Amino acid sequence: MQSDVVQRAVQAISSMDFSAWFARTSPYTFDHPAILVAGISTYLVVLSSIVLFMRNRKPYQLKLPFAIESGFLSVFSFITLCGIVSSAMRSWIVDGASFEDLVCDQNGTVLPGMRIWIHLFYIAKHVEFLDSFFLALQKKDLAFLHVFHHASYIIPCWGASYGGFTSQWHLALLNTFIHTVMYGYYALSGYVPAVKKIAKYITSMQMIQFLLGNFGLGLAFWYYVAHGRHCSGHPWIASSSNLFTGIYFALFAKMYIQRYIRGTSKKSDAAAQKASDADKKAQ
Repeated sequence: MQSDVVQRAVQAISSMDFSAWFARTSPYTFDHPAILVAGISTYLVVLSSIVLFMRNRKPYQLKLPFAIESGFLSVFSFITLCGIVSSAMRSWIVDGASFEDLVCDQNGTVLPGMRIWIHLFYIAKHVEFLDSFFLALQKKDLAFLHVFHHASYIIPCWGASYGGFTSQWHLALLNTFIHTVMYGYYALSGYVPAVKKIAKYITSMQMIQFLLGNFGLGLAFWYYVAHGRHCSGHPWIASSSNLFTGIYFALFAKMYIQRYIRGTSKKSDAAAQKASDADKKAQ
């Protein structure tokens, strides 16, 4: 059985039409690669310019504009999430798509119905660049993870809209759910301090998102290799998404350990030391 799967994998890879991998199937002008490159380049240039501009200036108070932007992205993510779910349910219940079709659609019965939602999901990544600009104008910390995630995650999102790949909608589904919660948190955190208690749970949800996303893409590849199902779209999208989500998981896990495990331990040690010092003074 194992040798058959390996042989299928070798045959599948050797028979791939690499010239068609980058063929555009999207009907949307905004999916042009030049717009992607321009978007990422503009993001990095503008962000660097703001950081330099703010070097000798006091931070701006942008709590309300940031809350409005976050609230908008939370609502937008929720609408996109509902669109993706309804399209998948319609494909399954009305159009009779099987579970295999939802994971690896070789008949084109799933993706067309949610194409517009995946495209809107991609467009939202351009709007999310504003997060970094607000942070820079307020002179808040711009961690490598934050900048890297914003500048790179847009690439597999563009690939999903540009070339299409069945299992890519799983990533969009997971990400829009997380962003509905996350941006809702950002919108409220400046006005409702108690909300900040759920920050570590949002980070946990993000890490679970990456694991589930890679599982979905891996399952699609399994159907392709082990069962000969040729999933619609271009395989390079799944490959790049697996690579990026793997990197994100490692970076988010590192942040989680530093902030919520080691950070909590340091706070406990500091509190214990403070209590010990107080006892000594009392004696």
